[in-house]
Amino acid sequence: MQSKSFPLLLFVLWALTGWQLSFGEAHNPLEESLTTCNGSFIETAAWQDTVFYCKTPTGDNGQGVFTMINIGASPNPYAYIITDTAGNILGLPSGNQVDFTTAPPGECWIYGLSYTGTLTASLGQNIFNATLSDSCFDLSNNFVVVLRDSVNGGTITSERRGLDSLKICLNGGSYRAYKFDSTGTGTGQFTYIVTNDSGTILGIPPGDYIDFRLAGPGICYVWGLNYTGNLTAALGANALTTNLSDDCFDLSDNFIVVVRDRVDGGTVQTEAGEDTVNICYNGGTPLVLAFDSMNAMGSNFTYVVTDNNGVILGVPPGDMVDFSGAGPGECWVWGLSYFQAFVGQPGDTITDPTLCIGCFDLSDNFVVVFRDSVDAGVVKSTVNGPDDLYVCYNDPTAPTAFKFDSLGHFGPNFQYVVTDAQGTILGLPPGDMVDFAGAGPGECWVWGLSYTGNLTAMVGQNATSISLSDGCFDLSDNFIRVFRDSVSGGRVTSAGGMDTLQVCYNGGTPTVFAFDSMMTSGPNFTYVVTDAQGTILGVPPADMVNFAGAGPGECWVWGLSYTGNLTAMV
Repeated sequence: MQSKSFPLLLFVLWALTGWQLSFGEAHNPLEESLTTCNGSFIETAAWQDTVFYCKTPTGDNGQGVFTMINIGASPNPYAYIITDTAGNILGLPSGNQVDFTTAPPGECWIYGLSYTGTLTASLGQNIFNATLSDSCFDLSNNFVVVLRDSVNGGTITSERRGLDSLKICLNGGSYRAYKFDSTGTGTGQFTYIVTNDSGTILGIPPGDYIDFRLAGPGICYVWGLNYTGNLTAALGANALTTNLSDDCFDLSDNFIVVVRDRVDGGTVQTEAGEDTVNICYNGGTPLVLAFDSMNAMGSNFTYVVTDNNGVILGVPPGDMVDFSGAGPGECWVWGLSYFQAFVGQPGDTITDPTLCIGCFDLSDNFVVVFRDSVDAGVVKSTVNGPDDLYVCYNDPTAPTAFKFDSLGHFGPNFQYVVTDAQGTILGLPPGDMVDFAGAGPGECWVWGLSYTGNLTAMVGQNATSISLSDGCFDLSDNFIRVFRDSVSGGRVTSAGGMDTLQVCYNGGTPTVFAFDSMMTSGPNFTYVVTDAQGTILGVPPADMVNFAGAGPGECWVWGLSYTGNLTAMV
């Protein structure tokens, strides 16, 4: 307001005073106007006495050219002179437009000059002690200040990662405050501005270190800002569309993408919810296992298989792990959440801090996988070989307990299993002796069982259709059949009910007799003919005995009830 009204008031006073002087001295007004020089007051056409010129790498938007006007100057030739702050002439524009588009940054002053004759001012002269024309001249009573700025946001880099991007882990093992550098910036002040990917301002850090620890996971951009005047950038404003200062400003030519992440290995288990698994290579359990992770966090996740010392054995491509070629042993399956790249190799240890580029976190637990191969081999009885056994309860001299043996079995644990003919478990004897004294008549089978882990088989379960241990297990390739019976020879008579018979070879009596038995028990029965001392003379095929060829003498006919195969011989 002052720059507009104050020069105008001076002009009015000057005009009145000049009129009074010329009237009082009886001078010719036209002659006076031609010989008197009055620089008066100047300002821009926009009535400014201080102007700012901002030059950025992309141009000045036409702000570098100013139109000058003078107020109350005498009607003589009038020129504008550009000086530095000491009055040294920097430029002599030809008209009333002053162009600063090619001028370097700095401060200069614009004076008005009223003159007659020929202008003699030249670059380098000082307006306060130089003759500016060869006749009359007068400088304006004021000058217009021109503040020229050239800003350039330049190029920014991260001190640790260069030009492109940063990946920052928010939970340990990684820097959370990064230093940024700038090159090629202009005059003025400089600051960094953090935005989202749409340009919305998220933060204006106070220096060249930016701490991202409280930002949480996400993506942000870091820009450089070169500016003059007062910073007007505010949180929530868009850095790409709003004025970032009340004067001159320019954003950097590039921005650095900062990817922030937090990793957590969580916990792992098999798809079935187990943290301990037994794999049996001879069948009964799957060799490919599916794994699940819970509460894991991070951009990338993988499973890592190690031995029980933490040495890496393999890194499966997904959540399925195939153990078919691993062989017997113990291994651990971990979950690993990581940020940038997994570079670990078999032979590295799982706790090696260089397993990943960037940060990583192991699962809080691991799944133990026991890999075994067991074989129950072949079972046999140490009494009668590998075939069948018979238990006779009515013979006090016959054994009821038998010892069993196995051939070709391997594995940490071995157990005999007694089942019925359908596979239902009847007993799990504690050793290799099995006593059938209290079992009662019937048929049972004795198997061999090789296993790892804990025995889970129970009486009443079917040995051929359940898991017999919580580890690896294998039933023998064969079983021993045990037939348990209580037999009775009963009582024998002749078909006529007699227990003494007479055979006369010269006729008068038959030589073929039929025999009968009573109160016998057992699956098999035959008659046996012996002499009086018990020596077997014959074993007739049925209940008819022919004594025609026996010759004179005495013999006895017995009834024999038996199980198994008849082994009696003449």
